[in-house]
Amino acid sequence: MGTFEALSEAINVLANPMAIGMILLGAILGITFGALPGFSPITGMALILPFTFGMDPMLAMILYAGIIASAHFGGAIPAILLNTPGTTPNACTCFDGFPLARQGQASRALSIAATCSGVGTVIGLTCLIIAIPIIRPFVLSFMTPDFFWLVVFGLVTIAFASKGNLLKGLAGGGLGIMLALIGYSGMFAVERYTLNSYYLWDGIKLVPFVIGLFAISEIIIYASKGGTIASTGNLGKQVGSWMAQVKQGIKDVFSRPLILLRSGMIGAIIGAIPGVGGSAANFISYTVAMQSSRHPEEYGKGSIEGLIASETANDAKDAPALLPTTAFGIPGSPDTAILLAALILHGLTPGPLLLRDDLPIVMMLILGIFLSQIFTSGVGLVSANLLARITTIKVHYIAPFIMVLCVAGSFAYRTYIWDVMLAVILGLVGYLLKKYDFRIITIVIGFMLGGMAERYFNTSLQISRGDYGVFFSNPISVVLIVLIAFMLSFPFVRNWIEERREKKKAAEKETVVKSEELPVAKAEEKKEEAKEKRKPWKNGEFIVTAFLTFFVGAMFITTLGYRPEVRLVPMLVSGFTLIMLGGLLVLQFYPNLMKKMEVGLEDMLGASSPEKESEETEQASTAGIMRMIYWIVGFFVSIFLLGIKVSFPLFILSFILIEGKERLWKAFLVTAVGSALIFIALDFLGITLWVGALPEIIPGILGGSNIPRL
Repeated sequence: MGTFEALSEAINVLANPMAIGMILLGAILGITFGALPGFSPITGMALILPFTFGMDPMLAMILYAGIIASAHFGGAIPAILLNTPGTTPNACTCFDGFPLARQGQASRALSIAATCSGVGTVIGLTCLIIAIPIIRPFVLSFMTPDFFWLVVFGLVTIAFASKGNLLKGLAGGGLGIMLALIGYSGMFAVERYTLNSYYLWDGIKLVPFVIGLFAISEIIIYASKGGTIASTGNLGKQVGSWMAQVKQGIKDVFSRPLILLRSGMIGAIIGAIPGVGGSAANFISYTVAMQSSRHPEEYGKGSIEGLIASETANDAKDAPALLPTTAFGIPGSPDTAILLAALILHGLTPGPLLLRDDLPIVMMLILGIFLSQIFTSGVGLVSANLLARITTIKVHYIAPFIMVLCVAGSFAYRTYIWDVMLAVILGLVGYLLKKYDFRIITIVIGFMLGGMAERYFNTSLQISRGDYGVFFSNPISVVLIVLIAFMLSFPFVRNWIEERREKKKAAEKETVVKSEELPVAKAEEKKEEAKEKRKPWKNGEFIVTAFLTFFVGAMFITTLGYRPEVRLVPMLVSGFTLIMLGGLLVLQFYPNLMKKMEVGLEDMLGASSPEKESEETEQASTAGIMRMIYWIVGFFVSIFLLGIKVSFPLFILSFILIEGKERLWKAFLVTAVGSALIFIALDFLGITLWVGALPEIIPGILGGSNIPRL
């Protein structure tokens, strides 16, 4: 099917009123989750993932496209009004958006953000539409060995592009692959790593896996802080009328076409690079604009140019991020990682087969982003001040409902209570991994690509009758291998070059150091080194890394008992992962070396990096974290014993009363309305709810469920 035929089919689907409804719903969800700092669009997409199962794939993709397109404008609202970015890529928006708001020009800043969202999206979509016909023949020329190296390239790219320790990124990818191999293998007609568990025989399912690692781990962090979602800003008195500021904001954008086009192109190019996403595009665009400006001194003080550069690049990168996701099966951003999961959930194969067999799906994603952005920009121009009130909602009102939706989503996928337990366990594990800078995204990508990696590897060997040379015979494979080798060697080469440069500078520079002070300086330096090496096994990072090493090591030992063809890929992956984890354990004794491994693609691009995931957890108190863990574990125990119909309202009511210390009537009202809406939605989806493991007390409400085999 040609590009225009696929586009025509996608347009025909839009004639369905349900499609328009999905666009509007996606835009509303995207703006809402984007405007809630901490509750990112990734959380929103993970939450709705199970509820789209069984839906027409076209309609589901429109919904996801709507969330992706609108989320970053939602993130601009608290960035401008409260100096708190709703999403990480909106960090640059704070630099000039908030100063404008303090000058009484909040409506003007919001108007600029809304207009740039629309224009940036058009630029990004134009680049994507031009690129698809060009890249499609190239993608369709891939052979099976090329697919294998493409999957490996994707895993290494995500580890390399995610800011943080490269070894942790690679270890996370390997861990994700090993988790994907748990269960019965249809390829070899054998079960692996099941520990004789009936539940694990079917493998770890994608929905509870994603909900646990992404959504529940976020709840633990943000609900533990209490208060409101974002602190209020100190805005200046509005200058002029609201409508005049909106018109001026639109005029500001279109009167600077050069900045608009340049920022859009930067966003589109950076967005197409797997794993880099909006943070790099945002900062690079802002930096380029400042360096080329006639008035760089205005940046950071309310510069119109700075705000345009930031917001245009932010939205221009969304559509091109679809290119690596759809063409190669490699997410272009964390948002598209969840989109990748959605494609797999709907039985679609991301990569060349998607462009060959399901091109209308790709076109629907493009149209969904475009139409959603039009709606979002319109909403932003007329009601951003009202939307900003979302950010002042107290956490104790939002957190219990998000947790309830996590449980409902985990259960709704297969109506299996153990899926809820798995999501809770993975949520706790996800929190620990975030705390110690293990990038969750690398684990999830490894999990989603692990099965494909093994399938392509073994299929290639079958085609070549066991000849490993097949992996090195195709030009595409060779190019991918070279790129992989470059990314793996980059940290070491960069550090070697920097060390030589520092030594050269030290030799050229005349140092004036008294001879008697030199021994003292060296002694102090040795003391510092000895202090750094002292007892690393007492810190949490060492313990978590050691536990992961033990876990993967146990899988490696188990692998040795399988048949040669069954154990080949698991043995290679687990062995590689053990080497990475072992290296991390050794580096715990040498903190300076550990820091040298913290390098990624953003360092090459010269962009400021997004905050580490551990920085989010450091802002929450240990007592608050433990309290949230008790709440979540207690919630699952309540669900298991009392069932969903009793536990959902009980949890919401208790949380609001105890954590929020709200009045009984207010807590009861919120609980009643919220619970009613949730149960109506679950009933509409035709989901049979778990009523508890207790003996039947109230038929259909409390007790009487049969406990499934574990």
